[in-house]
Amino acid sequence: MANFDISFLARTTSASATAIRARAEDLDTLQARLLGRADDLDADFNDTATQFTDLLAWKIRDQSAEELQLWRNAGTSIVYASSMIEMWAQHVESFKEERSAQMTEWWEFLRSKRGEIPDKYQGQTITAAYPEREGIGLLGDANKCRSIYEEVASKAEDLEGRERTNYQKFEDHADEIAEKLRQGPTKENVQALIDAGVNSWAFYNIDPNHYTMLVDGRELTEENAEEWAEELGTYWSGDKPLDDRYHELMLMMGMITANATQAQQGGTGYREEEMDFLRAFYERLEEENPNGNGVLGLPAEMEGDHLTAEEREHALGVLGDGILALSDNRLGGGYYDLPASVREAAEGPALQSPNSTDLYMIHEWADDAGALADLLRHTNPDLEGGYGFSSTLTISMGLYAGGSEGNFDVWLSQEDAGTLLDNSTRNNDANHAILTGDFVHPNFKDENGDFIPNPPHETAEEMLDHALTSLFTFDWDDGGESVRGLTDWIAEDAAAPEDRIPPDESSEVRSELTPEEQRSAEALAALVERMEDEEFRESMFSTGHEVTGDDDVTWRNVAAGHLNPEVADSWSDIFVSYMDVFANTEGLGETNDETDYGTRWDDEQNRLYLSPDGRRHFVELIMGDAEAAQSTYSEVVLHGAETMGGFSLGDGNRDHSGANSYGSLLGLVDVALENESARRAIDNTEAVNHANKIRNGVVDTIGGLAGDRNASGIVVEVAKFLAKEALEISDNPPSGNTIETAGDWMPAEDMQQLAISALAANDPEVMDALAGLHPGVVMGDGEDRYIPLDPYEWEINEESLDSVRANLYDYVDERPWVDGEGSTKSAVDNFLGTLGMAWGKW
Repeated sequence: MANFDISFLARTTSASATAIRARAEDLDTLQARLLGRADDLDADFNDTATQFTDLLAWKIRDQSAEELQLWRNAGTSIVYASSMIEMWAQHVESFKEERSAQMTEWWEFLRSKRGEIPDKYQGQTITAAYPEREGIGLLGDANKCRSIYEEVASKAEDLEGRERTNYQKFEDHADEIAEKLRQGPTKENVQALIDAGVNSWAFYNIDPNHYTMLVDGRELTEENAEEWAEELGTYWSGDKPLDDRYHELMLMMGMITANATQAQQGGTGYREEEMDFLRAFYERLEEENPNGNGVLGLPAEMEGDHLTAEEREHALGVLGDGILALSDNRLGGGYYDLPASVREAAEGPALQSPNSTDLYMIHEWADDAGALADLLRHTNPDLEGGYGFSSTLTISMGLYAGGSEGNFDVWLSQEDAGTLLDNSTRNNDANHAILTGDFVHPNFKDENGDFIPNPPHETAEEMLDHALTSLFTFDWDDGGESVRGLTDWIAEDAAAPEDRIPPDESSEVRSELTPEEQRSAEALAALVERMEDEEFRESMFSTGHEVTGDDDVTWRNVAAGHLNPEVADSWSDIFVSYMDVFANTEGLGETNDETDYGTRWDDEQNRLYLSPDGRRHFVELIMGDAEAAQSTYSEVVLHGAETMGGFSLGDGNRDHSGANSYGSLLGLVDVALENESARRAIDNTEAVNHANKIRNGVVDTIGGLAGDRNASGIVVEVAKFLAKEALEISDNPPSGNTIETAGDWMPAEDMQQLAISALAANDPEVMDALAGLHPGVVMGDGEDRYIPLDPYEWEINEESLDSVRANLYDYVDERPWVDGEGSTKSAVDNFLGTLGMAWGKW
């Protein structure tokens, strides 16, 4: 291999982040001792607002103010030193990560260039003078060496520049930390720690009088709000340089919005003075009318070199948080408390009142909506906007995405629309209202509260359907990440399956669900019901967009799940959370009764019903994305493995409900998968076996999924076994939309293998006997012995697999099943029969 007389070695440091953090931990221990606490204080300090005296185990509440302040000063000094040490540890980590990246880049580049040296010069050292260039062209081995040498020299020069920058930055950080430690916990230094995410509530909890003015309600007046709005405006416009007063005001504003987050999450009250303060603050900013655009003119005011990028982001984040808090009726605010410029941008031309005579042109709105996105881009992700504001933004973005003017390249960018949707979809009450059709924008209500028809929407339902289909079927650059927040919460808030089961199986009355759990169930019912509507469903399954896969196959007019994989993934999570409801076999197949099996949330029974058609269409959308489909299929297979493992190893009464639910789920996903595959074959010029791709993926992922759930060994083995069965089914799909009986799709020999493994795992004597018959089928030692479900893992040399299996099953088939109710053979046959009947109903 050739060499070069060029080297690069980035400087390093002996500083260790681990060793540095050990010192911070020592300080944390000292803090705990100071406060008389033996437990970890981190959550108490940083997660919520807490009275300082509540953090102390000592009885010091009756001490004088001077004595109490000494405790506060000591606590502040310790937490400040610990925080600065943590920041230093982060700087050390960042320096070493960049250094490591530079060295890796150098060695990879050098290795590549060594390999490009012509064979004639391999094993030699290429220098600045050797070999000499031949002639004036680029041809020839010597000239090639010269060109490669110049590339290596250029790369070394570039890396040396980056190395100097990285090391200088490291030294600057060292000096900065040392200086800030000398300065102590000034308000500016504390704000820097908070901005860096090293601290949040700690300093406020220890010494609120020093680090915020919120403690004194007399500061929260309308007069102060107006004065501070004007004062901060001079900083943001660049008329006044940032100073300690600015940081003091920003810390105060940050605490007001932090209190709003606390109130939303903990259900605690938000002080009336705080909301009145916000209302007056934004009214004054609107009146100041920067750039002639009200509050929306502030982002442009902040552009320029008078604020760093970090300072601008922080200011916009505080302003955005205030807008979200001000809009929340739960905190005492509301939609019409927002500045008019903000409301107008949120509504856009699509939600202008039909009775309005004002012209709001698309280019005007695009500028305003972009400014609103700037204000909301850096908000606290845990802070929600109000119901009206959130619903308005979501519908507005949907109507824009589905409108004739919805050109994201010309008007509002996808990035800005995504920012607005990220903020709007945090409010699950708003998401619920949009999905269920309960929200009608006040601009479209007449004096009687009725919807005002307007082109192209004759009803409120048409408007919501248009917005929803547009959001789900727009070709998002991020694959649907922008809109999945609209449905993610349905899975997150779902009740546990056991809470959806009545205490008495014969009772139709379900136990009470929490408001969040019921809200989730209602939203799922509404979403499934929309999928039953032919017009809505056709929009979801025929988006009009193309997708080119990794195999260079271009799919035309794809379904929403294929177009936006993040949407399919979100719906997959919902399916998994409600798997017991999707598994219900009531209403499947031909029914002669008059029972209502339609999709609905039943208030009297506290029960969710999903129709067979609605379930199938819902799952078909998931099947559009390979990863979401594989995840869904794997969850079903794992459920089957747990069911089969429980049936095989349980010692209670025999229960076939698991076999019934597993058969139903497997039939549902198979039919949905076949329908999606058939749709692809129709809609595209080149058909690909989508179903087999999905099922192959299940085999690859099922083991990891079972491991993540801490499933038992037998469950993991059963899961792998069932995943392989899915492959066999896909190779021989049944005709039509129904599945034949169990005997046609699952070979009896496979179930026999499960029975053999289960009986042996349950009874050491059986394990011993089978090991005696064929020693090679038993793996492991002692209590870890097992018989693999896959017979190809058996070590039986030249023996016939069929004869070995027959010998083993012949030993166990007449033995009592684990529940003592009948033989092994009858248990296996009954389980398969139940599973097969449920499958066949689809």
